Amino acid sequence: YTLSLPVALPISFAHAVFDRYWRLGRDLSRHDEIGTLAAALGLDEAALIGGVESDETRADLRNAVAASLDRGVFGSPFVIVDGEPFWGSDRLEQVDDWLARGGW
Repeated sequence: YTLSLPVALPISFAHAVFDRYWRLGRDLSRHDEIGTLAAALGLDEAALIGGVESDETRADLRNAVAASLDRGVFGSPFVIVDGEPFWGSDRLEQVDDWLARGGW
């Protein structure tokens, strides 16, 4: 299952997902929450839900989890920037600082 997105949309989508889950505490396993995300980003709700529920997406998730474990990821959110690990929602500001400065 493939959902074609404009180049900037994956970044906007990632920000919206992190915000809804980590800041607002929304349950993103619910279709109505995915529908709200779709509407906010101008996406087709049915297409987005179909993509989330597809076998291909489920396989991609399993593969991504396995690759993350191979890299030493042990929690979420866990972000690696330039080889530097950041774990926890309280570290997301540090990720922003790292990206703005180019490291410490």
